[in-house]
Amino acid sequence: MNANAAYQVPVQQRRRRISRQEKLRRKRAIRRRKRIVCFLRVSFAIVLLLTAVSFWQDYGHEILPAVNHLYYQLTARYDLPVVQYDFAALREENESDAAGSLSTTADTVNITESLAELAQNNAEAADFVADYPNRQNYLGRSIDLASDVLIGQVPLLLQWDKRWGYESYGDSIIGLAGCGPTCLSMVYVYFTHDLNGTPREIASYCEKNGYYTENGTSWSLWTEGLPALGLSGKELPLGENSMKTALDQGKLIVCSMRPGDFTTSGHYILLYDYDDTGFCVKDPNRVSNSSRTWDYDTLSPQIKNLWTISPTGF
Repeated sequence: MNANAAYQVPVQQRRRRISRQEKLRRKRAIRRRKRIVCFLRVSFAIVLLLTAVSFWQDYGHEILPAVNHLYYQLTARYDLPVVQYDFAALREENESDAAGSLSTTADTVNITESLAELAQNNAEAADFVADYPNRQNYLGRSIDLASDVLIGQVPLLLQWDKRWGYESYGDSIIGLAGCGPTCLSMVYVYFTHDLNGTPREIASYCEKNGYYTENGTSWSLWTEGLPALGLSGKELPLGENSMKTALDQGKLIVCSMRPGDFTTSGHYILLYDYDDTGFCVKDPNRVSNSSRTWDYDTLSPQIKNLWTISPTGF
């Protein structure tokens, strides 16, 4: 017998050891492949993200209005238990006599004086006032709000926007007296997704239904005038907690304002949210007032009355 035979490893054990090494090698190979695949996936995702960001920077401003417009066409009113107001019929009704009435109203001395005061008190509206002699270039034109409205956000519409600001509103024009219709337009578009409810159409609705008075937009608009638009309005007691509760419930708040930070006479503004620093405002007369929050102690002494607005059946 060979003296070294006692020290030789049996064949079966030698085969098992080779098998375990092979398994280890295969596991390492699998791990390497997984790491490579993971790296490739992450790299592809990063390249795709950078491409998307670059594309959005170049073309996003052109695509977003179209996306918004398509969204509102597909979702308009379908999710709300309300009936869409027929602004098209109202527009046709106004077309026959609109041009003459607008030209007559636009030439009044009172409007010219009020425009001069607007330019003096609000630098943001200076271009609107300066272009008043060219108002015929804007009257009666088609209005598309797709670029003004972002999905899920309350839009900021300005009463002195040239697209509708020169249109008549009672014995004045929307740019001067249309804070009420402009606030209601923001509310209407936000809740209904119906882009036909422009400040011009809302102002016409107010006039036709008796909600314009010599003192401006009647308070009754915010209760009696809303059901026809598929909305519901209710007077709200002035109080910080009640206001926050209404906003927490998804409602919007319209405020009639005294002279102060927002107006020298009377004015409507819209409250749509709040945070730790105060209430968020959409002021149809000033972008600057809409770009900051307002604490309750500053707002409350200036509020004459306020109403909550929500969709009918909300």
